[in-house]
Amino acid sequence: MQYLLNIAKRQGLTTAQLEERIEQILGRPTGIYDLGKRAAAVVIDALTGDGAKSGRTNGRH
Repeated sequence: MQYLLNIAKRQGLTTAQLEERIEQILGRPTGIYDLGKRAAAVVIDALTGDGAKSGRTNGRH
């Protein structure tokens, strides 16, 4: 989760703002430390803009 926090910091997001973005991305309120691996990957892709490059959409294959 440190990687996710570092991405947020680089984008100037507070922890509360990051959690709001996570809710927007996943469609449900989820704390940073409650994210599973797939959910974290979806959030990271959305924050870094890598979702289209990697072919991931919502973490489900």
